[in-house]
Amino acid sequence: MNQDYQITAQVQAITTTFFQSSHKTNVIDSNKDQKRSQYQFPMASEENDSIICEYQRVIKIYNKCNNDARKKLTVKMEQWFLGEAKRCGWADAKFFKCAGSTKKACFLVKQIELESIYASKH
Repeated sequence: MNQDYQITAQVQAITTTFFQSSHKTNVIDSNKDQKRSQYQFPMASEENDSIICEYQRVIKIYNKCNNDARKKLTVKMEQWFLGEAKRCGWADAKFFKCAGSTKKACFLVKQIELESIYASKH
């Protein structure tokens, strides 16, 4: 009679093991390394299919690459960022206004590789 519970417990153990074995955690040693990677231009070769670069990050990347000290996002900066995104391999890049704010963020999308719909995922 307790058999249903035992089957559920076994399935949960398998699921837990699966997530633990596939989960990877990258630990950054110092705050300086974290800031350095945060203000580098994101590469399309990263594992994410899309990335959102917030207002502040776009300005910091622009200032770092152009040896400038701008504090507000301008049309010139947006055009530079979009061009740099294309150069780095991003398929699409667009600026959108953030909800509840006048600031903008850039949404970068990587070229999606087409897969066969008949390919097995198992």
